[in-house]
Amino acid sequence: MKLNWKKGAFSNRYKLYSNGREVGELAEKTFSSNAIGILLNKKFRFETSGFLKQTTNVIDIESNKKVGEITYNGFCSKATATFNNDSFVWKYENAWNTKWSFNQNDKKLVTSSVSFSSGTVESKTEEAIYLLTALFIDTYYRKMAVAAIIVIFIPIWMASFN
Repeated sequence: MKLNWKKGAFSNRYKLYSNGREVGELAEKTFSSNAIGILLNKKFRFETSGFLKQTTNVIDIESNKKVGEITYNGFCSKATATFNNDSFVWKYENAWNTKWSFNQNDKKLVTSSVSFSSGTVESKTEEAIYLLTALFIDTYYRKMAVAAIIVIFIPIWMASFN
């Protein structure tokens, strides 16, 4: 399955397209690391908790049951998702963080090439949960990168006025 996604510059909603037809979305909550993902008539909620060591629970909205969990590494470059005792590793594939993959036992299930407001995702599985989880992790790390830039540069910018 090959999907394209688009996001407006200040939007918190990723629209997913297959052959030009909208098939889903990932809608982030503003000022939060939570989101709702819809793809192929499957709906999942991503609920992030914790402060220094955050984890995200993946909830099937229809049954309201936890179906997975995401843990993040401290370097914003890798994450592990677990579903029914099966582990999947999400990681960047290049130094510019514009390509990533979602793997099980070193087999790439989902790969993506991204830019600021769009991207292409290729999946070797029809499981919506894997594709949405991989996209959620990418958006999570992009938010963390923006937050880090703000934390680093605001004091520098403020010091320039003194």
